[in-house]
Amino acid sequence: VREGTSLSEAQLTDGMQSLQRNQIPKVYFLQGHGEYPLKSAQGGLLQAVNSLEDKGYLVQPWNLAEKTVVPEDTDALVIAGPKRKLFPQEVTALENYLQKGGNLLILIDPEVDAGLDPLLKTWGVKLDNRIVVDGSGAGQALGLGPATPIITRYGQHPITQDFANGITVFPLSRAIATVPIPGVEAVSLLVTSGQMWAESEFNSELTFDPSKDLPGPFDLGVALTRTGGNKLVIIGNSTFATDGLFQQQLNGDVFLNAVQWLARKEPPTLSIRPREAKNRRINLTPLTASLVFWLS
Repeated sequence: VREGTSLSEAQLTDGMQSLQRNQIPKVYFLQGHGEYPLKSAQGGLLQAVNSLEDKGYLVQPWNLAEKTVVPEDTDALVIAGPKRKLFPQEVTALENYLQKGGNLLILIDPEVDAGLDPLLKTWGVKLDNRIVVDGSGAGQALGLGPATPIITRYGQHPITQDFANGITVFPLSRAIATVPIPGVEAVSLLVTSGQMWAESEFNSELTFDPSKDLPGPFDLGVALTRTGGNKLVIIGNSTFATDGLFQQQLNGDVFLNAVQWLARKEPPTLSIRPREAKNRRINLTPLTASLVFWLS
């Protein structure tokens, strides 16, 4: 338990599960290309990292430019919000890690070329560079702009199986397309509505142009499993997991369930994370306590 926090029932349960696995699962976050910092209180992944640590995970940064091989004990590697291209040697290191059974979570925003296309091609994944627009007006009703898709449709997958019609929010997103690849199974996670589209010319007047824009529905997130058991999850947005947005609706559950699904060797039981119990103590005066006793 982190200093200054109390032990909750959820933390105790997660700790017991870690002991049953006889190991501490290790999650590394790639750094060095503009990815979000792990311990920053603003614009970082502090809440996401703390939540993973509360569940018994060891979380550490990893820079492939300094250490050219992904550690063999990595249960899941996270690439969260890269802003610059990875070096070809780094992409090769990631490919080697995946070929040896590694598991990878990629959160990548539109209009970003991280140099991952060769790797993603082997999984049948293609990134669309256009920005997703929600034409339903649902975002405006919640005080959000049209470039913030509100997702309420989810695929049949352990990561999202308990979400029902819950809400997740993804400001500035891109579509994820998949093509069939032998030995790779792809399952939709986050599905847009038919009132959303991927906009090729993002400006003040957003209108759907069938000659340039991609009509919905399409995927914002996909989970893929390769023959042999290693896994990849890719989501066309990274800000949903950052501090502040992580705690909104089911955003944090998308991230935590994705990491847990990737990291666990046995089929995981995933669900919406329990909220910490609130202090609902009632302070009674002696007179009031006596009155309650006699009335009861």
